[in-house]
Amino acid sequence: MIANLQQTSVAPAVKRAANSLSSGFIAPAAGGRTADLADRQTAVVGKVESSIAVQAASLADAADKILAMPRVEPSRFQALSPAEAVIRYAGDFIPSWAGGISIDLMPAVLVLILCVVHASIRRQGLTGVSASNMTVAELIAALEIVRNVDDARRPVAVAAEQAEKDAPTVSEPSPASSAPIVDENITSLSTARHTK
Repeated sequence: MIANLQQTSVAPAVKRAANSLSSGFIAPAAGGRTADLADRQTAVVGKVESSIAVQAASLADAADKILAMPRVEPSRFQALSPAEAVIRYAGDFIPSWAGGISIDLMPAVLVLILCVVHASIRRQGLTGVSASNMTVAELIAALEIVRNVDDARRPVAVAAEQAEKDAPTVSEPSPASSAPIVDENITSLSTARHTK
């Protein structure tokens, strides 16, 4: 309603106030006792009147510039049907849709990266030498190492067998020694009943 009445701008009121300020100035009469003092009072009042007129003119010019600007049309609310809203705002939905899909697919991407990393780790852990690509020199060196290891193990095995032969045999305990020891202070129940 205010927009229809065109009362949204204060520029016309400022222009009217500026015009009335310069035209409605009332100059006081000089009350000096001498002619010189009266002339000086009149000069001061004239300067004040001229400065008010200049200020009023600048305010009126600024109000005219504001009034010369094109009017801003107020935006009006217009109801849209769901189909019109979908067509109108479809472009705004695409970034949100892409962000949601990317968040949903993030775990799958992380699992795929982990699979690739684990596969590369397994590939690096495999031995690079196989029997099909060994040279004769490498094969002879490997056999020599195996012989040296067997020679180093032989004295240890012989010493273990000798230690088993030299160890004393443990005799089994006799049946007499395995009998339970009877304490003199303990009386069986059947003996205690007969004595009473």
